[in-house]
Amino acid sequence: MIVRHVPLTLFTLCLMTAGCATFPELDATITDADRAAPFPRLTNLDVLLSSIPEKTVVADTSNISGRIAALNARANRMRGPVLTQAERQRLTRGVAVPTAIR
Repeated sequence: MIVRHVPLTLFTLCLMTAGCATFPELDATITDADRAAPFPRLTNLDVLLSSIPEKTVVADTSNISGRIAALNARANRMRGPVLTQAERQRLTRGVAVPTAIR
């Protein structure tokens, strides 16, 4: 029952410690000239996007066949058996439970 409340308790503690943090005085870093400056002019996004030159990406396919062959070889190596025959026999025998535990 208590375990269900642990995440909520940890979250609450994190919020409480964040509330105790001291924050730097950012208002003191603004100069009088910056305070008197006008607000920036808003611009339509389409105008900004149209001024960006269009770039084309050329894919380098010179070594792609080598990469394909290497990946296929790696995949073939992973397809093999995971356990050796001795490990498989040991697992099929199971675990012998001591008589003291039975």
